[in-house]
Amino acid sequence: MSMRLNIFYGQARITLPYLATFELAGLFDVDEEDVTDRAALEGWKASELREIGENGEIETIPAWDVESMPYATRKEIAATHYFEEEQESALLLGIEEAALPLQGLFPHVNHHAITASLYRAQQFVCVRDAAISLRLTLEDALDAISHAFWMDRGILLDLNNNLDNGEPCSFIKMDEDARLMSLMLHFYAATGNLLPEFFPFASPAPQAQSTCRLEWN
Repeated sequence: MSMRLNIFYGQARITLPYLATFELAGLFDVDEEDVTDRAALEGWKASELREIGENGEIETIPAWDVESMPYATRKEIAATHYFEEEQESALLLGIEEAALPLQGLFPHVNHHAITASLYRAQQFVCVRDAAISLRLTLEDALDAISHAFWMDRGILLDLNNNLDNGEPCSFIKMDEDARLMSLMLHFYAATGNLLPEFFPFASPAPQAQSTCRLEWN
């Protein structure tokens, strides 16, 4: 369920996150010189990434320390990255194939409930990855992913708060499979529009407040 994710060059999650200059240029659709100019303006810390090239030699790639970037820039990176990923390959279109084996394992669960569970589970994987990789608070990671998917931010916020079961951050810290099962139990008992952002005349979700503030290690 996490194959879509890989914000960072050559690695999905690392202790000291960096982004390559060429990645940022592609992300923001600008020249690499523009990235360097923005880095100077915002005070990013320069670094380097190294990898083994096709000829077996070590290649050095200009990069930037994500933690040295302004908080607003990190949030912008998260929203832009996942927005572009969604435009290139809509998440919902790939859910149907993944839903078939689950339907066989849980024949009494409505197909729409399984689809909604898989869709939301993958969105929460994006939320967790953005929070850890880009050093965002959970609330801002939820906000960035909601923006990327063009949806009311209250939808993911409400789900997160409801499934925390009174213990802040317990839901987002779950193992991916456990989080999926939690969502399946939720949607199995749910009524109404399970994916309200795809129904333009549905009532908007209430604007919840996140109860969780994490410092990701």
